[in-house]
Amino acid sequence: MNLKVINAVDVMYGTGKFYDLMLEKFGLKGIDNQSGPLNAGVNIALFNNAYWDGEATHFGSGDCYIFYPFTAIDVVGHEFAHGLTEFHSNLIYSHESGAMNEAMSDIIGKSLEKIYHPESFSWGIGVFFSKIRKDFRNMDDPNLTNNPKYYKGLYWWDDFWDNYGVHTNRRVLNHWFYLLTEGGSGVNEGDILYNVQGIGIDKALDIAVNLNLNYLSENSTYFDAYKLSLEVVKDLFPNDVIVMDAVIEEWKAVGIRRKSFVRRK
Repeated sequence: MNLKVINAVDVMYGTGKFYDLMLEKFGLKGIDNQSGPLNAGVNIALFNNAYWDGEATHFGSGDCYIFYPFTAIDVVGHEFAHGLTEFHSNLIYSHESGAMNEAMSDIIGKSLEKIYHPESFSWGIGVFFSKIRKDFRNMDDPNLTNNPKYYKGLYWWDDFWDNYGVHTNRRVLNHWFYLLTEGGSGVNEGDILYNVQGIGIDKALDIAVNLNLNYLSENSTYFDAYKLSLEVVKDLFPNDVIVMDAVIEEWKAVGIRRKSFVRRK
């Protein structure tokens, strides 16, 4: 089969799964919840990226040397999730709100992969479009690729480049979602002990997507996300102490509200 056809089929498949997940799990009829079309442009020649332009997604065909086509299900979900964010929380694409905008796309893209392709899933991003590097972004340990996993900690970006680090500082929320899903324990960069009991992909995705759809607003910060995520848990999982404790503990792990926690002795 012609490679361009394969790329188009991949995008159609990923688009269908994105639509199905949003409808079945969150009751959304498309990204605008008004049954608007999910438009996609495929096979942009020698283009090593994918993007959302405000009306449609676009996917590069790679360069036949370093990059494969950018049409894997996690990439497709990532780009359509930018549209989802635009129609709901509309997180401004700069500073912390922009970082969370990017992170929400990573979260939805990787969740699609984990739900529909668990046999090949990993928490690495870039596994399917890079011929050389397999670790462009790691949600399980962002520090491995010189990215932050702790709020304003190691590798945090404060300069004006990249809209004040939207593609760098998103890793904090990425790691938050990984810990919420899988759990983990250790000592964070603030020298604070944490022990997160993972709650699984279904509940973690419920919290993250509902946070984006119904609670965050265009200028929300990481601290706003912390406070509002507790409201999400109260609304979705009332009286579920395990879920609430997990959410509080994983925010502690990534350095939010760190001053209220006792340091390790």
